[in-house]
Amino acid sequence: MRQLQQVRKNKKDDRLRDEISQLLNHQHFPSFKELNVEVDHGLVTISGTLNSYYHRQVALSTCQQLVDVITVIDMMVVRE
Repeated sequence: MRQLQQVRKNKKDDRLRDEISQLLNHQHFPSFKELNVEVDHGLVTISGTLNSYYHRQVALSTCQQLVDVITVIDMMVVRE
């Protein structure tokens, strides 16, 4: 039973990661394609390098808009 629950959670996390990646890619900021998104039980970690703080905020807002996201850990770096 525990393995079945783990498989379901992994599939849900995989689906959520794919959905976030798609949304980020539709934002038309080339640097978003380089972002790394990881999901563990609804906890989203996003990392990578962006060109501006505005891009960082857009990326965070994009992740946070999805219902299954519990929280977002921001590991992004802005080039200065």
